Amino acid sequence: GGIVIPFPGIKLVDMLLARLKETGRLPFGTVASGEPAFRIAIFVALLELVRQRRVRATQATPFGEIVLEEAS
Repeated sequence: GGIVIPFPGIKLVDMLLARLKETGRLPFGTVASGEPAFRIAIFVALLELVRQRRVRATQATPFGEIVLEEAS
């Protein structure tokens, strides 16, 4: 079997977008904490937002913090 992620993706996308509207910039580590399944689900939601070009993810150095920003 595969990995089952018990978190509705649409709610995670909405949560990420709401947090970005509040803060403008958001370190990925501040939203991707907790259980491994939740961190994976948040990462998948982030990938979808980047794919849709709604969010920009940058990383200043290899293995450094990933910073999220609303795409303009």
